[in-house]
Order: sequence, then structure tokens, then C-alpha cells
Amino acid sequence: MDTVNSLLYGQGLILLVYQMYWVTLPWEIYSTTHNAIWALWAFIFEMIPYIGLGLVGGILADRFHRQRLLIILNLTLFLPILLLMMWHYHPLWHILVPLAGFFMGSSLASVLPITESCFPLLSPADFLLQMNARWEAINYVTGFLGPLIGGTLLALAGYVDILIFQGILVLIAVISLYRAPSLKNLGLPNRVTSFSLTRDIVLFLPRHPKLRWGLVFSGFGNFSLATYSSLLVILLRLHLHSSIAQIGLWLGIANGFPYFVNLFIQHASSGIMRLAHHPLRFMAIGVVAQGLGVLWVSWASIPWLVVVGQALYLGGVTVYTTFWRALRQQQTDARWIGRISGLSRSSAYTGSVLGGIMGLWLLHFFAVPQITAAAGFIVMVFGLFSLLIMKSPFFWLSSTNRRASR
Repeated sequence: MDTVNSLLYGQGLILLVYQMYWVTLPWEIYSTTHNAIWALWAFIFEMIPYIGLGLVGGILADRFHRQRLLIILNLTLFLPILLLMMWHYHPLWHILVPLAGFFMGSSLASVLPITESCFPLLSPADFLLQMNARWEAINYVTGFLGPLIGGTLLALAGYVDILIFQGILVLIAVISLYRAPSLKNLGLPNRVTSFSLTRDIVLFLPRHPKLRWGLVFSGFGNFSLATYSSLLVILLRLHLHSSIAQIGLWLGIANGFPYFVNLFIQHASSGIMRLAHHPLRFMAIGVVAQGLGVLWVSWASIPWLVVVGQALYLGGVTVYTTFWRALRQQQTDARWIGRISGLSRSSAYTGSVLGGIMGLWLLHFFAVPQITAAAGFIVMVFGLFSLLIMKSPFFWLSSTNRRASR
């Protein structure tokens, strides 16, 4: 249990750093440049590393020492913090902003599949859903605290104070991982001895059609919602004309809803085990909820309606993510779970990068609320279509429950 806590809470602090970055940087960019395009460029450059580095992180997880990898990659978060501090003192150096986003994305793209590859080695297969629900709950605790702390610090202190606080959090996370000696032997007896990523995935995916469909969900959903994610703070500013502290508070409250969803998954074990037999159906329901939530936020002009819409969106995200991660961990041999986690991350964030580029182009022709509303509608229709075809006996959605052999 100490190993699990050190891993989850240490990496939870890293997620808190990211959540503060996500909510405060777009505001700082917009306040400095009054140009939403710079915020979108920062988002795109942040997402680019996920295309390839998710796979690289997965390979590293299957090949090298996970504890050392996490410590080293977490320490690289000091680089984007330093670049953003330089930009703050030299506002004309706009190029540092997307560069910082690139390094931020590079670190997280590598760290996340390594973190998730530890779960099957720390938990029996029957409890992976609850394990992932606990991880998702930590995600949303940081999602609540990140906007709240970031917005408050930005309003009361300044952006440099936020960057210093983020650096302190990174240091605490690294110390937490370093002081967990039981992590040092995590999965070592099952290490692979080669980098045969392509061969393993080619052999693996045809035997697991549900995983193939999950990859489609991830790629298309993230493609459609990328612009909404990157421009949410600006969207709310345009709608509500409120301060960053108020927007941070509303986003923080909305992040509390999926936390309770994940608490339910963790503690309603008997019912959840029955639900786990239909993961794709619940993943599709999560996609529908995401699209509906985005539509709601895009049209809302009252704060409490924004909170409801964002809570619906995030609830859909957490239902989809929790079932999807548990599904692929249950059906993948622990010796190469890192590579499959990396493939999933790369699929999702390839969609985000392409969607962000599409959003950058659309900003020349449409207003932000129009773009996000269209994205929400497309995602909701895609989820409904997926639910419809799952009722038919498509042979390519049938799947074995056994883990892939070496």
C-alpha cells in the first residue's frame, strides 16, 4: 500500500503542476498579447510530443527501471517552468511560450504511460478498475485544486509566484518517489530485452478488437475536442466577462463531480464488476456525455450553468477513461503493458494535435463559441452512433478476455 500511495500521490502532485499550468498560462498569454492564437499555439506545441513520445515512454517502461525513469522525467519539468519565467520578464519573447509547452508535453507524454504501466504490477486483474478509478479520482482532485490555487495565486500574487510554487511541487513529487524503495524492483523480473514495438503491436491488436475500437474512440474524440480544451478559459472569458479567480473557482467546482463518480466506482465493487463486462458501451456513453457537456458550456451564459455543463463533460471523460484504461490493462500482458499504454496515449494525443491545428485554422473564419459548439455536436453524434452499432452483432467488436501472451 505504501508503494501505491507513493506512486499515486507523487504523480498526483505532477498532475497538479499541469493543472495549474493549463488554467493560468492561457490567461497570462491572453492578458499579455490579447491574441487567442498564441494560446492555441502553446497548446499545439504541448500536444506534439504525445504523438511519438507516448510510444517512447511505453517502450522505456517495459525496458528500464520505472522508478528512475519517473524521477528523471519529473525533474525535466523544471525546464518549462524556467522558460515561462524568462518569458514573463521578457514578454516579447513569445517563442518561449510554445517551446515551454513542448517541453511540458514531452515530460508528461513520457511519464503517463510509465505511471499507468505500474498498475497491473501493483494490483490483481480483478481490481484494476478500482485502481484506475482511484487514479482518476486523484486526477480530479488535482483538477479541482489546480484551477483554484492557480487562479487565486494569479489574482493575489503573480505569475512568477505560480511558477515557483510549481517548482516546489515537482521537488516534493520527486522526493516522494525516491523515498519509496519498494518501487525499485517493480516488474524487473519481467523486463523485455528488445525494442520490438512494431512486431508486438501488430501481433497483439488483431486478437483484441475492443482495444482497436478504444483507440478509434481516443483518437477521434480528442481530435474533435482539442480546440475546446485549449480555449476553454478564453471561451468563458468571452461569455462571462469574469476574472481569472472566478473562472478558476467555477472550473474547480466542476472538477469535483467526476471525483465522486470515481469514488462510486471504487466502492460499488459488486455492481461495477457487472458493468466491467460492457466496457465499450460505457466508453460510448462517456463520449456522448462529453459532447453534450461541451455544447452546454458553449451556449451557457450563467456561471452555475457553466459549472453543470463542465461537470457533465468531465464526468463523461472520467467514465470513458476509467473503463478504457482498465480494459487495456486487463487484456495486456504485464511485460508489455507500457507499450500498449504508450500507443493509447499517442493515439489520443495525435487526435488532439490534429484537432488543435484544425482549430487554429478555423479561428480565422469563426468565433470561439461557434467552433466549440460544433466540436461538441460532432462528438455527441459519434458517441450515439457507436452505441447504435454496438447493439448489432458486429464480429469485429467481439473480444477475448485473456491477456496476450508474449
